[in-house]
Amino acid sequence: MAEKQRRTTGVTGLDFPLEGGFPFGTSIIVYGHPLSGVDLMAKQFWKPETIEEQEEGVYMVLDEDPAEEMIDAKELSLKEIAENMKGGRIIIDSLSRIMLKHGNDKSLDFMRKEVKVVLNKGANVMLTLYKDLHKTEDLILLMRSADIFIELDEKIQGNEIERTFWIRKIKGQKVPQRVIPFLITEKGLELSTTSRVV
Repeated sequence: MAEKQRRTTGVTGLDFPLEGGFPFGTSIIVYGHPLSGVDLMAKQFWKPETIEEQEEGVYMVLDEDPAEEMIDAKELSLKEIAENMKGGRIIIDSLSRIMLKHGNDKSLDFMRKEVKVVLNKGANVMLTLYKDLHKTEDLILLMRSADIFIELDEKIQGNEIERTFWIRKIKGQKVPQRVIPFLITEKGLELSTTSRVV
């Protein structure tokens, strides 16, 4: 049986627990507080550091002013967002903004229909989702609709910040049984060499 093709995550140390990266044709939700590194992970996936891993893709920004090469999607309809989903690495930053603007039902419909179209072409779609903005029942529906669900968390322990990376769901693959510490560096996220058993 041929091994599934995978795209690098762009995050140092993350490809290994994911058996080589994200399988082609999967949707990935990255969930956490706005300053936990969610957007950094999205940027690293969109433009991996290694030149040979870079490919055509699009980064749509709904929450802030876009950086160079990103698309300002704040005023786009869901249909226009879908029309802009081109290339192998597609980022929607953020699914939270789509839900707040268009409602939960339309957002879930967008995930189930429009995102699925580009996944069927082998693309990966990464969507950022922010904590404390959504009801638990809506989060459950989103978790179920995504192929991969990753949670970034941070806690203050005394005078230190403890950041952890938790892979909560990977469709068709065993979920790693570890919470993985990570660092935020000038280059973005980097997994630590130590981890804790969940």
